[in-house]
Amino acid sequence: MPQVVKYSNITSGGLAEIDDHIRRLQMIREVAAEVVAHPELRPMLMRALASNGAPMTGTSEAESPQPSREKRSLTATLASLKGVRKEVYKHVPECDAVGATAREITEQMKHASYKFASKNQLLTAKEQLRELEKLGLVQKAGAKEDGSALWRRT
Repeated sequence: MPQVVKYSNITSGGLAEIDDHIRRLQMIREVAAEVVAHPELRPMLMRALASNGAPMTGTSEAESPQPSREKRSLTATLASLKGVRKEVYKHVPECDAVGATAREITEQMKHASYKFASKNQLLTAKEQLRELEKLGLVQKAGAKEDGSALWRRT
């Protein structure tokens, strides 16, 4: 839902505040138009937004000859996933994506012919997403207007 900005006192200073707000919104629109025109910019923009504009530190993956301890640990954790948890993880969008709700993930699993053992598939998916979050494999990426959490890989 769009944010409603209230201007209680319209004066020359208030008009300057409105103009500044409009200028910022126009800048956001220009960036969005560039991302639509050049989809390869999307991952870079998502990383910048996720870091809140802070510069990224450390070496790039190409410069790092040995996998870090965290990366080895992540690989081991991924290898240990079994059953429904592994299937849920397979259907969680990548880290540069907007995210998907538990309901959307459940529907994707059904579409991929996954057979749930439980009667309440949505609850099972939500529980597995919470467990994957504890393992550091997924994160909440926001929420939809209805309050449903959006999930993506870390």
